[in-house]
Amino acid sequence: MTLNQIEIFLKTVAYKNFTKAGEDIGMTQSAVSHAIVNLEKDLGVKLFERSKKGIELTASGSEINEHMQAIYKHVHAIYESVETKVKLPKCTIRIGVFSSISSSILPKIIRTYNEIYPQVKIALFEGTDQEIIEWLDEGVVDIAFITLPNEKYYSKYVIQDEMKVILSEGHPLSRYKSVDLKQLGGEPFIMSNGGCEPFVLEILENGIQGDGGWALPEISYRVNHVSTIIQMVREALGVSIVPELSIRNEQMEGVIVKSLRPPVYRRIAIASRKVPDENPVIKTFIDKVSRAAQF
Repeated sequence: MTLNQIEIFLKTVAYKNFTKAGEDIGMTQSAVSHAIVNLEKDLGVKLFERSKKGIELTASGSEINEHMQAIYKHVHAIYESVETKVKLPKCTIRIGVFSSISSSILPKIIRTYNEIYPQVKIALFEGTDQEIIEWLDEGVVDIAFITLPNEKYYSKYVIQDEMKVILSEGHPLSRYKSVDLKQLGGEPFIMSNGGCEPFVLEILENGIQGDGGWALPEISYRVNHVSTIIQMVREALGVSIVPELSIRNEQMEGVIVKSLRPPVYRRIAIASRKVPDENPVIKTFIDKVSRAAQF
């Protein structure tokens, strides 16, 4: 059992809904559900009853909830005690970030960090995956959110983000529970230039290698903003694959969201060029982001 599982459990208890629990802690609905299933396996008991009305604690879940609340309270007290004793200089941290992170989990992290260290200013540099890597290489940013795997930089895993297929209502694939990559062969495809294009291309190319003989989707449009992609999909101009975090706060009426089969996840980490132990400002921010993922 991990601290991350405890946080997920407690948020699920509070919201009685996997999606809302995930929104609070920067996780996707599927990731929350998966974590609860693994926790139930670890403990050997069923924690929640699932029905159309929502999610309720079982008798075992109610008993365990009391212990989880106590653990969570004590661990947070430890971190808060340590953080208030760390003295940082007045300075600025430059952070490279892609839009799916800056529009989802990062604002809450920045707010809580600023409450503890108001003298530290944060400058955000939002760009594509490749731009962020270049900024980190060139020293334009001090730390950056990157996609794993990574062997070049010091990094700490933050979160996994499920890649989703988005379709217009009435699209023939909308009747399936999930979409196999080969079902997208020949479909007009709307590619995001806003950050994750290399990862999406890798997904498509790996799909071909795994099941030869089917065609790549035809890339009909390339756009920078996920809101534009959604609008174009809504008008049946094509299909797309996007990170789930990037669409969490978007208006999705008229658009169908499906998982890939098998599911594909983008693993995200926060990275710096060097081990940050000698820079307390960078170290405290990386630790804050890492803990936000654990809790």
